Amino acid sequence: MTAPPIGDESEVGHAFQFGIVRPDFGPNAVEAMCTVCHHQWVALDIGEDCPACVKRHAELGADVELEQDYFERLVRETPPRRFDLPEPLDFFAIRARDHHDEWLVEDFWPLGRQLHIHAPRKSRKSLVMLWIAVQLARGRDPFTGRPIPRMKVIYLDYEMTEDDVDTRLQDMDVEPGEITGYLTYYLFPMLKPLDTREGGENLMRLVERDEAVAVVLDTVTRIVAGEENNNDTFRDLYTYTIGPLKAVGISTARLDHEGHEGGRSRGASAKADDVDIVWQIKPTDDGVQLNRKATRVATVPEKLDLKQGDNPLRFERSAPSWPAGTATKAKELDAVGVPLDASRNKARELLKANGRDVGRIEILAAALRYRRSCQSELGIIPIGNKLGTPHNDRAEQPSGTDQEIANDLREQPREQAGTANGDVGNNQGGLVKTPVPIEPTSPSRQDEIF
Repeated sequence: MTAPPIGDESEVGHAFQFGIVRPDFGPNAVEAMCTVCHHQWVALDIGEDCPACVKRHAELGADVELEQDYFERLVRETPPRRFDLPEPLDFFAIRARDHHDEWLVEDFWPLGRQLHIHAPRKSRKSLVMLWIAVQLARGRDPFTGRPIPRMKVIYLDYEMTEDDVDTRLQDMDVEPGEITGYLTYYLFPMLKPLDTREGGENLMRLVERDEAVAVVLDTVTRIVAGEENNNDTFRDLYTYTIGPLKAVGISTARLDHEGHEGGRSRGASAKADDVDIVWQIKPTDDGVQLNRKATRVATVPEKLDLKQGDNPLRFERSAPSWPAGTATKAKELDAVGVPLDASRNKARELLKANGRDVGRIEILAAALRYRRSCQSELGIIPIGNKLGTPHNDRAEQPSGTDQEIANDLREQPREQAGTANGDVGNNQGGLVKTPVPIEPTSPSRQDEIF
């Protein structure tokens, strides 16, 4: 709610409204700025004197009854305040960047993006997110086990107990030393609600102190003070917490319960309006399925199937499903000599130079990932990861699920695409002869892409 303009002249000077009404400070409190010294503060009343001017005048030894000549002199000495205006996007600079897809968790959580994950009660959503956080802290891809750079993650848990957490970590065969310093876990943290300015600032300071790159909020209804059915609650959550974190590149994932009708979060429709990807978790016979319900990231697949393993507890990705057109585009990339580690921009340039259509970015990105995954099967580690060097640079053998995928690929016929002399790709970024994935039917467009 915006305050009316402030026009009252105080002894200190003329304070005018530049922000919002602050009922948390008092019934008449507003954010104000002094036109004399440009100090900003929360004025408890419209006619309140500027505290900075009062302090400065007192330091000069003058009477508390402020004199007009002092303010006239102060106005002359105070340079006009300059407001920084926003800068427009530089389209040429954006296009010139090498667009390597950067992920916290490949195909699930892009770096710097915001997730909203909803599921029915007791459907293992918290267990899946704890596994993801643990593996990021360990330096392992959560669903393939491949080495990745270690990530610092904050987990805010408002539901479990210390014993619950330790039991799950033991089931995952996690030793405290593996995650200490990288996974900072808070049980019922005494933070102000995150749909308030103070709560957002508290979490930002926590992120800065812990040097985190990602934050998990479990669950969203526990972190806000407003009504769950009120859209303003979640607009405020974005204004004070999610938006500022996104602006500095911090990834967030917030968990939520589904309503009685299923298929969507309960409560306000604005819950998922401001995020980049909405996932629904559905239990299956041997694990869970992640269904993409909405996205503004074109390279995220429609669904992920995760198999739950025991002894130790873990989640592994089943054979990936590739969007329709992946095989054709992968063969085109082979044919025009696109290097294995090429960015999307490089691939586009080579396709255009050879008279090929670029097509949809979703399909191009999938084809690039597919070619790299095929080479990883052969022990060749793709390059181009901007996040850093894995803490363990030893190339490991594929895990169980990866081995099953590799076996499936070996059983499929290999295309003879490439150069005329049949050169095969190598770990220097050369050409590849890509196994052809089994093309699924065209995906449903029922999910919202915004």
